[in-house]
Amino acid sequence: MRLYCFPYSGAGASTYLGWGRRVASFVDLYAINLPGREHRSDETPIIDQDTLVDQLAEAITTQGDSRPFAFFGHSMGALLAFETARRLRKQQRAMPCLLAVSSVAAPQLDFMAQHTSQLLAKDPARLLRHFCAVPPEMLADPGVAAAALPPLLADILLLLRHRYVPEAPLDIPLLICGSDKDPMVPLDRLSAWKDQTARESSLYLYPGGHFYLNELLPELISDLNAEFAAAYQAVSEPGAQARNTDSPPLPAFALPSGV
Repeated sequence: MRLYCFPYSGAGASTYLGWGRRVASFVDLYAINLPGREHRSDETPIIDQDTLVDQLAEAITTQGDSRPFAFFGHSMGALLAFETARRLRKQQRAMPCLLAVSSVAAPQLDFMAQHTSQLLAKDPARLLRHFCAVPPEMLADPGVAAAALPPLLADILLLLRHRYVPEAPLDIPLLICGSDKDPMVPLDRLSAWKDQTARESSLYLYPGGHFYLNELLPELISDLNAEFAAAYQAVSEPGAQARNTDSPPLPAFALPSGV
């Protein structure tokens, strides 16, 4: 199966570089690299959700790969994964067999847009600390700041403009991941994701903060692998053979150039 990983604010495909050797052997990892970051730094970031989600859905569909696939997104990436799944449904295209969301409030609460707007008005420096995984001491380097801040600020604009449009719950299993001490995402707002699926949902909580996955990657992927196996078994034909490799590839999955 395929696993598409959606980056958090300001991040690129390299965010998921450490995942390649940890995901299950039947999983091919595709790390999405949005315009304006890493090897696409010369492209203009997209700050319109509808435009970005349309392009993500189109790019994933036109890969021409008939294997089942799953989505994982952290923070802003979870909202993008969710909206991309809903766009695929609206277009009557193949849907992910599992949606895994991490460290973001349920979209129907519109909490992220409100919280981001409040922080921007009251304490912009705190806003950057919340959303940026780059340590403050590294941001003091002009070269690091020049590379990290433009895509981060573009993604903050994307969050500010996010507005939830009510639709029927998704007919796919939902995996909800987060930290028990995330100052940005209280537990009640995280667990409210369960209303976005007509299937089963599972909640995994880990110690740490908003970027818990940076410290607890082995534990997170171990839990994800079990969920991927269940989803793979549910959609695979009887007798399907899993791919077996010591190091699954990590393509830098990008939208077509020029769009």
